[in-house]
Amino acid sequence: MAPYVLRSGGATTAPPVRSETLPLPFVGPRGAYETLKREPPVSTGMELRVIEKTDEELRMEIAGEDHTFMNVLKGALLETEGVAAATYDMNPEQSGGQTEPILSVKTDGDTDPLDAVGDASRRVQDLSDDFMAAFDAAA
Repeated sequence: MAPYVLRSGGATTAPPVRSETLPLPFVGPRGAYETLKREPPVSTGMELRVIEKTDEELRMEIAGEDHTFMNVLKGALLETEGVAAATYDMNPEQSGGQTEPILSVKTDGDTDPLDAVGDASRRVQDLSDDFMAAFDAAA
């Protein structure tokens, strides 16, 4: 499939696309990189519910999230010191109940699982901030 590259004179290698739908810088009609207007992200907050917690284990519901966020959080948890295992389940009761993701964390006993989730969340935020700064500098 040909990339969406706008050329002078209106000819394109793919069907015309409204520029406001493109999320990244693109080659504009004059051959120069142009940055599209980006709206700031809207934070709706998160709903967290601790289902079960011990000194070494945690099960927490994170309402409204999908695989995109849950995979990132799980990856950050697995890189966190003191975390022995981390996983999530999107539909633990299959058809008949729970549909929100459930995060499960097991630690080595010296690390509180809530502290591990907090550390992993801060690392995800730091990586996101670094990416946005690099993106804004490049755009």
